[in-house]
Amino acid sequence: MITEEVKVYTSNILQILGHNIQRIREKKQLSYLDIAKLSNYDRQYIATLELGKKDIQLSTAIRISSSLNVPLSKLFTRTLDIDSDMIREGYTGDDFLLIFSSNVRKYLKSSGKKEIHIYMETGMDPAVINRILNKKTTNPRISSLSKIAFGVGVELNTLLSRSEGGKYDI
Repeated sequence: MITEEVKVYTSNILQILGHNIQRIREKKQLSYLDIAKLSNYDRQYIATLELGKKDIQLSTAIRISSSLNVPLSKLFTRTLDIDSDMIREGYTGDDFLLIFSSNVRKYLKSSGKKEIHIYMETGMDPAVINRILNKKTTNPRISSLSKIAFGVGVELNTLLSRSEGGKYDI
C-alpha cells in the first residue's frame, strides 16, 4: 500500500516539472505554440503539463527537455535557478533510463540497501521496480521513477544526472 507521503512526493514532482517547464518557456520567451511545434505536441497538452497534474512517460519529458534545450534533470529540480548557466547548458541526448538505473543501484549499494527496500518504502510492485532498473520497461512513467527516487531517498533530478566522468553499466 502506497503511503500518503509517497503520493505527495510524486504529486510534487509533477508540479515541479510543470512549474519548471513554464518558467523556462517564459524565460526563453516561447509561447505554447512554439513549444508545441518544437516537441510535436498539441499546445493544449503543453498547457496541461504546466499545471503539473499529468503523469507522463520519460520519453515525453525528454522531448520537452529537448524542445526547451535544457538538461532533462533541470526539469525536476526543486529550486531551479532560472538565471543560472542552465539556459546555456542546453539539452544533451543520453540513455536517461540507464543513467537512472545505474544511479539507483549506486545509491542502494552505498547505503547497504537492496531493491526490496524500494518496495518496502513505496509499496511498488517489486516486479515493476525490477523491470525499470533492468531496462525491461523502456519508457516508464515519471510517477514510477519518482516513487523509486523516494524509496532510495535521492531526488529524481540527481538520479537522472550523469556523474562527472561516470560510466554506466547494467
